[in-house]
Amino acid sequence: MARNDDNSDKDFLDIDLDEPLDMAEAEAAVHEEITAQPAKGPSGEGILLYDNKRYAVGLNWLIADDEGDTALAKGRAKEFKADFYTMRQGVVTQHGFGYLRKGHRLGQSALASVAADALVGEWHAVFVADNGWWYVAVHSDNIAPDGDILFSSEEAAYNHFMAQGEAFRWPRAYAPESWNVPDATGEIPLSRVIGEAPPSILKPVNLDAIFSGKRNKNLAFGAIATIVVLLVVSIAGQSLLTSLVPMRRSCPCRVSSRPTYCRSLRKNQALCRKKAACP
Repeated sequence: MARNDDNSDKDFLDIDLDEPLDMAEAEAAVHEEITAQPAKGPSGEGILLYDNKRYAVGLNWLIADDEGDTALAKGRAKEFKADFYTMRQGVVTQHGFGYLRKGHRLGQSALASVAADALVGEWHAVFVADNGWWYVAVHSDNIAPDGDILFSSEEAAYNHFMAQGEAFRWPRAYAPESWNVPDATGEIPLSRVIGEAPPSILKPVNLDAIFSGKRNKNLAFGAIATIVVLLVVSIAGQSLLTSLVPMRRSCPCRVSSRPTYCRSLRKNQALCRKKAACP
C-alpha cells in the first residue's frame, strides 16, 4: 500500500479545541451494541503494518474511572469474550480489548492509545498504513468504542470516514490529501504519531492468549505430558532392571565358635572363606 509522509511539517500536537460535543448517548448506544455482540472478523484484521513493525488495532475501548484497576479490566474483557486486555493510563483512563481471531498477540502495542494521547481533544482521522487505511475516532480524549478500525479497502475507509463526518460535528478531521475532503484539517502521516506517547500493551486474559491460540496451547501441554510419561517410564524401567540383575552375595564369617579368628582374617577373604567354611 502506498503511503505519503510528505506533510510531516503540519502542526497537529497540543491542539486547542472548541467545547467538546455531548456524545454520551451515542457512545452509550455503541457500547451496548458491542458489549452484547463483540466485534468479529477474519484473522489478521487487527494488525497494522508500518515500517516493518506490527501494531494492534481494531480493539474495543471503554472508559474507566479508576487507574490501575486490573480486576475491572479483566472482568470487562471476560464480558467481551476477549483474549487480551490493555489499560490506557495517559491523558484519560480506558480499557481496550483484543482478540486472537483478529491476529492480536501477547505484548503487542495498542496503537490507538498512542494516537489518542498524541492528538488531544475531539477528532477523527484516517491514517495510511502499509497494509490498509486505519480509522480512529476520539471523543473528549476517549477512543470511541467503534473508533479503532483497520480497512483493507480504500473505498470502504473513505465511505466510513465521510459517513462519520456527516453523523457528528468534528472540530478536527484528518484524511489523506488525495481524497480532497472538504473542510478537512489535513493529512497526518503515521510517522508523526508513532512514538509520541507510550503505548499500552496487550496482556492475556486466558491460557489461549498466553500460547497464541488453542492449537499452540494443546501442543505445549501435549509436549509436557509426553515428557512426564517418559520420565515415569524411565524411572520404572530402572527399578525393574535393578530387581532382575542378580547381586553378588557377600560372605560374612558365620562361625560363632571362632569369632576372633575370623575377624582377624577379614583382610584375606579367601582364607576366611576356607577357615570359616562360608558357602
